[in-house]
Amino acid sequence: MIPFIDLQAQQAVIKDKITQGINKVLSHGQYILGPEVAELEQQLADYCQVKHAISCASGTDALVLALYAQQVKPGDVIITTPFSFIATAEAIALVGAIPLFCDVNPMDFNLDETLLEPLISDFYGNQTQLPRLLQQQLSVNSRIAGVIPVDLFGLPCNYQQINQIAKQYDLIVIADAAQSFGSSINNQKVGAFADITTTSFFPAKPLGCYGDGGAVFTNHDELATIAHSIRVHGQGVTPYEHTHIGINSRLDTLQAAILLAKLSIFEQELQQRQTIAAHYQQAFQKIGLTTQIINTSPTILKQSAWAQFTVQANNNNHRSAICSALKAQQIPYNIYYPIPLHLQPAFQYLGYQPGAMPVAEQLCHTLFSIPMHPYLGKTTINKVIKVIASTNDNYK
Repeated sequence: MIPFIDLQAQQAVIKDKITQGINKVLSHGQYILGPEVAELEQQLADYCQVKHAISCASGTDALVLALYAQQVKPGDVIITTPFSFIATAEAIALVGAIPLFCDVNPMDFNLDETLLEPLISDFYGNQTQLPRLLQQQLSVNSRIAGVIPVDLFGLPCNYQQINQIAKQYDLIVIADAAQSFGSSINNQKVGAFADITTTSFFPAKPLGCYGDGGAVFTNHDELATIAHSIRVHGQGVTPYEHTHIGINSRLDTLQAAILLAKLSIFEQELQQRQTIAAHYQQAFQKIGLTTQIINTSPTILKQSAWAQFTVQANNNNHRSAICSALKAQQIPYNIYYPIPLHLQPAFQYLGYQPGAMPVAEQLCHTLFSIPMHPYLGKTTINKVIKVIASTNDNYK
């Protein structure tokens, strides 16, 4: 069977480095915040060309760290996308803040920055875009504190425009780059496009460890200091002085050693992902199927990390036919995401109804993702394309 993500093929390339790294950790025995953690953080910061990289236990924890570091308080409102994994909005709720959803762009599937300003104006005006249940949770002093754009499937959001709007309304920007580590805008890697950026090292990510892990990136010294403190129970200068209410979120030294090995080949793997994505894009364009639009501006050059390669079927029935055909040929696929966040049972308390986010809801019925990893061979790629193309004539 074709693997959706082939970690075994990757492991074969760097097995000696991984073994050496693990053995080194086993030898020195510093399993929590050992020297490999600091080494990894420095290499991550250098790679992203930012001053600070603070590792933590997961991508979700990275979001919580960022929200706490930015002093987001219970009752604050944070704008985010309805089309993402739940961790983004979940982290907002975990710190006591209120998610406010903004629909996505039908071309790149990321938060639609053209809808931000109307949404903010409506919030401070008649609140016609807000569900009644959400309105009931607001007080006269309620404020929009920030926005968390998500770089979906590895593609950076339009941060220039988002930052301009955020500056106008005095909002913080937290970039959720859980899927986009290694991507870039005008040759600048993600990590410095927002006040603070978060990422995930879940095994399936472009740079993934063999467990859970995450990191926070920032150029702000104060934010870095707070994030360092919060990840270790709000620790101060000495181990038993606590200056913040924090959490326990430390990246294991063994995972840091594995990530160091993977980082050594990461740029090469990114290039392989670009080649595979270009092959897919060209083929699906000929077939007449839409894929995620990477560059929508002639002056802004984006490069995706291609955490996923996602295709848009013509309708829900077409997607079902494609998925059935793929399954019959033992080709794996995934649907990201079948339920938008604003309609998830966990967020019923916000009061959103079907139709509130029409683009996100449409994408939930038409998008599907196919195998994407640096070790896909041309024979496999062409087989995937052929199976999908075989269904297309009946659903044009």
